[in-house]
Amino acid sequence: GSVSLEALADVRAILKDRRATAVFLGGNARLVEGYLGGSATPQIQLGGAGRGGCLTLAPVTGDGLAPDSDRSGAAIDALLSSHIGQSSDACLRFDLSVFKSSLSGLCDTPRLGGCNLPEVARWMSAMGRSPVSSVFLTGLNPTLSGMGIIKTGQRLLVTALLSFIYAKLGAAHDDLRPVPTLEAEVL
Repeated sequence: GSVSLEALADVRAILKDRRATAVFLGGNARLVEGYLGGSATPQIQLGGAGRGGCLTLAPVTGDGLAPDSDRSGAAIDALLSSHIGQSSDACLRFDLSVFKSSLSGLCDTPRLGGCNLPEVARWMSAMGRSPVSSVFLTGLNPTLSGMGIIKTGQRLLVTALLSFIYAKLGAAHDDLRPVPTLEAEVL
């Protein structure tokens, strides 16, 4: 069955009270918009379609920030701080299309001009230090053929998500990088 918007509103209220972060596996625009409930919550998006008012890294379409593997952790922190402002409740949309890949079946909108894994991990680490209360992992389509490709996409998302989790737990450092052999462009 599908998740009701009322149930999501209850989850959002509980998370806000506990200063916790929810990680949603999947989520279409209706789900995300329903979860946010028309609030003025700042949104950050990695990959996917760029939207007005949303800080987007490497959008497939629309406006946003171009990939830049030389962008420092401090620069990412400044971009996030400027976008989030004084809010204590930001939402992250983390789409598989943010990754650079030569595998055409990796996601619905594969791309060669996306980010490598270390760059995405730096963004995720910075967001783990920011007031992000919800993360929506999107872009994996289980109807695409090739389980190996789907598993590769899942590994990329989880590897980058670990940077977010470590930062939330206070265990991340700006100079930590994922193992270079796991970079998406190697695939």
